Amino acid sequence: MTVTRRTKRTFFFVVVGLLAVGIVGSIAWLVWYDMNEGRTPPTSGGDDNPFTELAARNLEADIWRTRRTVQVDGFLGTCLARLHYRAGRYPDSLKDLLKKPPDWPASHWDGPYVSTLELLNDPWNRPYQYRYPGVHSLQSYDLWSVGPDGVNGTADDISNW
Repeated sequence: MTVTRRTKRTFFFVVVGLLAVGIVGSIAWLVWYDMNEGRTPPTSGGDDNPFTELAARNLEADIWRTRRTVQVDGFLGTCLARLHYRAGRYPDSLKDLLKKPPDWPASHWDGPYVSTLELLNDPWNRPYQYRYPGVHSLQSYDLWSVGPDGVNGTADDISNW
């Protein structure tokens, strides 16, 4: 059997294609692993319903996204920090990120800091809870979600403290 130029080229593209698929698959796995903080995928617990596992994964993703939002360097934390830098103090309410409070001078507000009211809701469509001055974060504010159960003060609350 003679090896032609066409055979070499085909072999080259097959090898490169397999390497590309391996690299992309590895990156996708690493991103998933990082988003799930190293936890293994949830199992359905013997239930053959695929929606049980999907619901568990969606819940984990919602919790992860909420943690990132309420952290000091998360989305709302960054918005509050920008307002604090401009005004020299934190707002009394998260709604002050949308519209200038009437008692603030115009020079102290350079917003809006969020574009819509929906961004002030957690993944379960409940408003994020905010308290300034904070009880837990004494030098700044407390920011939290009541979590999937919707009850404040339970173990599933997600907070910045």
